[in-house]
Amino acid sequence: MKRITCQFTWLLLLCWFSLSVPAPSQTPAPANNAKLTGRVVGTDGEPLPDITVTLYQIGGSSASGSTASDDEGQFSFDGLTTGQYSLNAYAPGYTMQRPSTSSFHPGDTATLTMVKGGVITGRVTNALGEPVVAVSVAAQMIRNATGRLVEGSAEQTQPTDDRGIYRLYGLREGTYLVVANGPSQSAAPLSAYQNETPTYHPAADRATAQEIIVKLGEEASGIDIRYRGERGHQLSGKVAGATAPSNAGRGGINLVLKQVGSEASYNTATLSANSGETDFSFQAVPEGEYELTAVRYENPLGNLAQAAPRRVQVKGADVTGITLTLLPLGSLAGRVITANPPVSPAPESKCTPPSPPVLEEVSITARRMETGQAGETAYAYTRLNAKGEFVLRGLAAGAYWPLVSARTEGWYLRALTLLPAADRGAREPLREIDLGRTGLPLKPGEDLSGITLMLAPGAANLWGRLVAAEGNALPEQARVYLMPAEAAAADDLVRYAETLVMDKAGRFGFNRVAPGRYRLYAEAVTVSALRPPAASFAVGDRAVRARLLRLAATQPDFELQACEQMTNVEVRLSVGK
Repeated sequence: MKRITCQFTWLLLLCWFSLSVPAPSQTPAPANNAKLTGRVVGTDGEPLPDITVTLYQIGGSSASGSTASDDEGQFSFDGLTTGQYSLNAYAPGYTMQRPSTSSFHPGDTATLTMVKGGVITGRVTNALGEPVVAVSVAAQMIRNATGRLVEGSAEQTQPTDDRGIYRLYGLREGTYLVVANGPSQSAAPLSAYQNETPTYHPAADRATAQEIIVKLGEEASGIDIRYRGERGHQLSGKVAGATAPSNAGRGGINLVLKQVGSEASYNTATLSANSGETDFSFQAVPEGEYELTAVRYENPLGNLAQAAPRRVQVKGADVTGITLTLLPLGSLAGRVITANPPVSPAPESKCTPPSPPVLEEVSITARRMETGQAGETAYAYTRLNAKGEFVLRGLAAGAYWPLVSARTEGWYLRALTLLPAADRGAREPLREIDLGRTGLPLKPGEDLSGITLMLAPGAANLWGRLVAAEGNALPEQARVYLMPAEAAAADDLVRYAETLVMDKAGRFGFNRVAPGRYRLYAEAVTVSALRPPAASFAVGDRAVRARLLRLAATQPDFELQACEQMTNVEVRLSVGK
């Protein structure tokens, strides 16, 4: 049975984008030979030469280019088209400090700071205290420096030497698990340990593994592992249903095996959809209860089919003959426009009408409005084309809420409408459905088009700080909600916003907010609330919205004027339920 296995990380574009839109008629011509330049430095500000810098176009499926910094630490990418880009710098033993901005544009100058990474070192021995030689040891990040959960992919893997000693270096700051003979990451050569289950530090399974905190420039030593050498079981089956790719692009089928009760995937496998491969197999699986999911993806179209999660119990024997049936996913298509004409919000307003952004620099994200089942694709991301059009693919059935991001400030979402298929192509629209109170409804496998997002000028911004109840400390994670104070706007979803707060100082902000009267409400959230997809729109759920409005009713309300920049707002953490 042909099998390809690999470890991958679900890259959730969990940036919370600010709201802004373009006017197609006012869009500047795309750049066709623009530069993005920059400099790589150390923490002391001194230039670093010969550092590999890679450029990615946000929304693209692969790297756009790679170069090396010169003797002055400088680098340049030429001939770029208009759009949003990200940068990554790599040097052995170092990690890149996160830039102050999450995206760059042609014409920008970026400064990338390299920091000495963290180190984990220790020794792997067997039950007799003898060294375990040439066994792979991996550091799996489970929470990043801000405390956000990640999928637990291997940051680095190294084999032990003849003394059983390993050393993992250049690690990002965060919380890790250290595992010997971890789940297979590739079709590697045969190993003496290939049929044995992973052993986590100190001598544990995944559920009881001890967490290791890694600081930049510091070494966590003595992270020893007493290797258990227990034989595991095989878990195998096939993928059926919508397995064939729909175009000539590259693609495959991703399978994720996750232990029930764990936030991170235990192991993954990738099948080549283009070759018609449908059989899968996970080796050396420890006993326990697992959840198995499968998603067919295509580049550059995204996830196009998905199987419902399957619970599997592994105990005492191999588990074979599993069938996962893929069902087609849906899509949302439409356009982004500005209010016409884009005049000042009100005659008495002192706002200066903002300039429309460049269309190719605008991105749109769809966020799920209800919890959904585990494993369901609950968000999608794309960029607009030169006409302001978008297609969000790979979505499970449900209701979604759009979020538009652009470089230009000053625009907020005013209306979300749908033109039914029967009315499209008519000289005058016969009717438009207002979706501002329901969101975008998507049936299983449906391709919903005719969506229009209209934005208007005069957006306000609000920044503040979360304050704990007297005598208490701030929780590790909290969520702040911005809600309309007017009863008539209780179901007007364009007036709602929410954000996660994981800043130790409790700082938060809301950008591109519609003018009006508002209330703020904050409450602690559990770690599970941060599981991917974190980009949910909780207030889109009517029951959640009703609960929050009831709890926030005693909070003071305030007015946000057009273009207002409200700062230093304090919100006390609530304990109501």
